Amino acid sequence: MSKQRSKNEYRVGVGASSILMVLVVLALTAVGLLSFSSARNLEVLTRRNVEMTSAYYTASAEVQKKLAVMDAKLVETQAAGTVDPQVVLAALESVGIATEADPQKAGQLKFAFSQDAGHRRHIDVAGVIALSSSSRYQVTQYQLVSEPVDDSYDYDQYHLLGE
Repeated sequence: MSKQRSKNEYRVGVGASSILMVLVVLALTAVGLLSFSSARNLEVLTRRNVEMTSAYYTASAEVQKKLAVMDAKLVETQAAGTVDPQVVLAALESVGIATEADPQKAGQLKFAFSQDAGHRRHIDVAGVIALSSSSRYQVTQYQLVSEPVDDSYDYDQYHLLGE
């Protein structure tokens, strides 16, 4: 018999396997680019998280320093034997702590201050100073507050596609 091919026989040539290989390479390239993009976005998010966390702890340390200064001023006024609220008010306002007399309770002062924590956040601190008590003050509020974000975004500020 001669070497003739039957008409029903189907053969895959070199072209089909080359096209399949090109498609596989393109698919792997697309997956690689998506993976790279995802990794880059996670890196940016992680850096922002680190910045926000370190800014918070820096602000928290500043709050603790202000409270320590306030405590030292209260010790000074108590050591001098003054329980005069006006002297305490003046001493605390000299270090940037807002105070006022509590109208509901005699012998107590209210204090409050805020510390910037970066990224549109601040720490609000408030409390009560007991002039006649052995415990000098009590913190009643220590809260991280996020400022509202402005939703008005100017999309025209960026000129896309050379417009």
